[in-house]
Amino acid sequence: VCVWAFHDASDHVVPTSYSIDYVNYINDYIPRVPAKLTLLHDGKHNFWKTVTDPNYKVDGENIYEWMLKCQKAN
Repeated sequence: VCVWAFHDASDHVVPTSYSIDYVNYINDYIPRVPAKLTLLHDGKHNFWKTVTDPNYKVDGENIYEWMLKCQKAN
């Protein structure tokens, strides 16, 4: 299982600590592919249009490139 969580740091609906805690909890079990978290700062609770844009990259890869890499690791 691969997890890449996205959370807006200014989200007033869901505290950022929830995502941080979940990612840390998953990584406590030392998965083959570590869970990762990207904190966004765009002031939106619904930012899926941003993160699913192929031009949006974190650490040099977009979500689709990451999914393919993750699939190969499992």
